[in-house]
Amino acid sequence: MRAQLKEIYSIQIPEKLINFWPAEPTDFGILLRLMIGPEGVEHSDSFEIFVCTPTWIKNRIYEDKYMWGQHLLIVQEYDYELFRQTLSKNVSLCTGKDWHEVARKISRFAAWEFEDYQPLR
Repeated sequence: MRAQLKEIYSIQIPEKLINFWPAEPTDFGILLRLMIGPEGVEHSDSFEIFVCTPTWIKNRIYEDKYMWGQHLLIVQEYDYELFRQTLSKNVSLCTGKDWHEVARKISRFAAWEFEDYQPLR
């Protein structure tokens, strides 16, 4: 089974990301929601990744004195096509015997909605 990136959007940005341009393309940070599922199937799960620039990180560390760093994609400037291609490529490299195995691999770089989920017993 192979994963496929089906959709990218941000709840922070009302318009489509392909039409969005930040005020400072080299100083931004946005949370992206990735809809990913098995290749060739409609089903998808939600994953999240934070995309930002080194300048954005530098400014936040200066203000807050520290920053945690998990599920990050760091880029030089805003470039929707770069995000889409990079994420699509990384997602498609995630394969496994079943969806749970594939999704666990994706969750190494993007937060899975079912990460740490334990069914009631």
